[in-house]
Amino acid sequence: DEVIFVAARKELASEELSRELKGAGTARQAATVAELLFQVFREFRRLNRPLEIPPQPDFDTLADAIVRRFNKPGQRLVIFDNLEDLYAESEREDILDRRLVEFLDRLPQARCRVILTSRTDFTNLPRVYKRIAVRALEGRELGEFLQELFSDQPVKASEALSVIMAKTGGHPFTIRLALAWLEEGWPLKDVLERLTDTTGEAWKYLVEKALERMGQNESLIYQALSLFLGGTKEALRTVTAMKVSEFVSALNRLVRFSLVMRQPNPLLNSDYYSLVPIVKEDAERKRRFEPEQERAMKERFSQWALESVKGFQKSLQSGKSKQLPLLDQEIHNFISGGDYLEVLGRWDDAIVIYENCLLMSKALDNAYSEARISNNLGLVFYRKEDWDGTIEYYEKDLKISERLGDLHGAAITRYNIAHLYASRKDYKSAVTLALQSLEVFKEIGSPNASVVEEALQEWQKQT
Repeated sequence: DEVIFVAARKELASEELSRELKGAGTARQAATVAELLFQVFREFRRLNRPLEIPPQPDFDTLADAIVRRFNKPGQRLVIFDNLEDLYAESEREDILDRRLVEFLDRLPQARCRVILTSRTDFTNLPRVYKRIAVRALEGRELGEFLQELFSDQPVKASEALSVIMAKTGGHPFTIRLALAWLEEGWPLKDVLERLTDTTGEAWKYLVEKALERMGQNESLIYQALSLFLGGTKEALRTVTAMKVSEFVSALNRLVRFSLVMRQPNPLLNSDYYSLVPIVKEDAERKRRFEPEQERAMKERFSQWALESVKGFQKSLQSGKSKQLPLLDQEIHNFISGGDYLEVLGRWDDAIVIYENCLLMSKALDNAYSEARISNNLGLVFYRKEDWDGTIEYYEKDLKISERLGDLHGAAITRYNIAHLYASRKDYKSAVTLALQSLEVFKEIGSPNASVVEEALQEWQKQT
């Protein structure tokens, strides 16, 4: 019945929004919470539904009048845009002004669907409201984006896609977030049905089209990043084997299109790049569709890990970097490099990586990582037919898992050790350990129980 759009920013959307969208107005400027509420007042006046207030109302009087108006019959969508600009009235950037929070709590939820958009993750923001935490649309305003998307003019599929791409600068991740949050209040189904050639989720289609428009270099980096939890420019360029100028241009474009996030890594004295979480699975899928290219990237990735891990481990041991949040990600990258070397049969190189990662995990007191790496080392030594090394690391893994209370992990490791005893024809020890694993698997309802039962039948025949 009513759409109210106000924003805490001076550079706002065109008033075309009020002409193109039925019942929608748009704000001019609002730098404080009080001014934001005055914009709501002006919206009602523009919609020919003026509020009854005295000539110069104070904040509380205005808030009371707006709440009374929202309590009247009807359904309405209320969008408060750019709330990150309001933190100046608070003591901290992550705290939304208390008066606005109190005002929001008074709005009747049965009659109002409230959407708050902000690039700041306010810690006191009421959880009942929809929220968008996205990058700016490259200078474009949300109001203009909505005006184009929801005009009453019929749009062909190709034209609708062009409108979406043009109004968002082609940011598929931003599009996906905006549509996901706004779909409850706007007729998005009608808009997306115009994209008749979409398959699956609309955002996947938009990512695909964005990559097509960017080119092969961007697609290559996009796929390479799926090998990393996050990486530096140097690591990424090594994996893609691209020329410096082409690589930098393509990477920057992926960042602008919000497919890739960038954050500083002081330890590495470099920016750190990673895929936004929503597209990681899509990037992995695209990478697997080109097996030869994937194999080459994995070989370069594992070689990068082998050449870099010792230096990184020494930096960590210096004690200057234990508080950095990106350390676990980098260790994970090295472990993945070791995994690829193991698959390639380069077991000694894999051991070098794993042993350095084990030292780093101990330095960071990351017991879960220690357990995983110890298990990996046990498996590599098993493939090398090194009995002593295999037992040593499997038992380390078992002790850590038991200390952590990881029943499932400990049961898996016991079964691995049992399998090892069986391969050495020590079936008595194998049966003892397998029975212990089976008891846990049955207790937690693990499908591994049937695997252990089958092995037990064979081993018990040999005792």
